[in-house]
Amino acid sequence: MREYFFRRMKRLVPVLLLTCHELPAPDPDEVADFCREFIYHGTPAFRAVYFAMILLLQALCRLRCRRSIYALRPPEAEEFLESLYSSRVLLLSSVPTLLSMPLHLAYYGRDEVQEALGFEVGALREEALKREVAR
Repeated sequence: MREYFFRRMKRLVPVLLLTCHELPAPDPDEVADFCREFIYHGTPAFRAVYFAMILLLQALCRLRCRRSIYALRPPEAEEFLESLYSSRVLLLSSVPTLLSMPLHLAYYGRDEVQEALGFEVGALREEALKREVAR
């Protein structure tokens, strides 16, 4: 059953993870692998909620657009997600936010994306290694 959700998550990458032209394109396999680890190491409650949100997104899209979210053209998918984001119902507005959280963590955690955004990844890592953490 989990494989079903991870295949769906991989197909959601181009829908939920929109980037501008200056940034590298997301790799759905890499993002899905990160999300698999993120969700696997998370709490069971978050895992259950996340999988439920995938099903809810599919159901909402079928009800509103009469098609699957994966069958929508990019402008239609964007419009559908924007309608969810702007919904007054908290549950509906939280669906795309919660679903895209691990996807954004995976994408913006890549070195080439951080460098394109102006961060000096190597310098930041060197500085972090110099700091000793004591508890």
